Amino acid sequence: MFGKKKRGSVKSPRFTTAGGKILREVVRQLKAAKYVSNKFAVKDGETHSVGLHLTPLGITELDKVASKIVKSRQ
Repeated sequence: MFGKKKRGSVKSPRFTTAGGKILREVVRQLKAAKYVSNKFAVKDGETHSVGLHLTPLGITELDKVASKIVKSRQ
């Protein structure tokens, strides 16, 4: 998913994936900014977390960034 090329002293550079802590930290910061939140579902009377979803604030922010990118390419 995320990573970079890593090279030993003599070895050729190879792609190495990033550690899970980096991704967990990114998700934690997105949650703190209220751009992402947990999505829950009820199954057999119990509530279960089924993943993450963008909040309306997160969607708005992504739309702003996307419109800036489109405008800069024109």
